[in-house]
Amino acid sequence: MCNESEILAEEFRKACNNDLEVIEMLYKNESKNILIFYHMEQALEKYLKFDLIQLSKKDLNYDEIKKKYGHKIEDLNLMLVYELCDTYTNTYSKVDSVNKTSDYQDFIEIMDSFKDTVKTKSDLIKERHV
Repeated sequence: MCNESEILAEEFRKACNNDLEVIEMLYKNESKNILIFYHMEQALEKYLKFDLIQLSKKDLNYDEIKKKYGHKIEDLNLMLVYELCDTYTNTYSKVDSVNKTSDYQDFIEIMDSFKDTVKTKSDLIKERHV
């Protein structure tokens, strides 16, 4: 990951923590304010973006994330699942005792099938929102 991606990930983590602090302050003051839910959604969105940058094998910048994901938590969730499949596959491929087994090949097929399913579902969600 390049330095720009590392800085961006750290800024999303900090922004997520800021939203969590606001939630805590509102909750401790026994506020029944709807802003609690807004900040919960914002914290989740920022954490998902942080996680996506951390897991991604690609260098991501703010404009790319904003354009591709905006505020769509469902798209971020699906993208994270997709990235996790690649992460697991790549991690296990580096372990000789694992990658030379038929179980590993089965695992790769399952991960690829799962990624295809996630992609299909993601595309369906996007079509419904257009």
